[in-house]
Amino acid sequence: MHDIIDSFFERVEDLNLNIRTIDEEKTKEIIDELIEEKLKLPRNYIFISTAKFRAQTIKLKKLVLKAMKYIIRSIKSSEFEVLRT
Repeated sequence: MHDIIDSFFERVEDLNLNIRTIDEEKTKEIIDELIEEKLKLPRNYIFISTAKFRAQTIKLKKLVLKAMKYIIRSIKSSEFEVLRT
């Protein structure tokens, strides 16, 4: 989950998007893409190996999306700036 959140901010920067104006649809699209990319890595094969793990992956996508919506909402209502190191 933390890796996806870190990767999300990197992707937003790479796409030259503004975190303060990104909409929920684009957020979901990026998260879905990132999770699918991570699932294709050999070390993550187990997460697509059975129906049980695929169901957990769907739950993970929902959880990460919910967390990102909260993080983005918090950023929008503050003076916090995301810096890439």
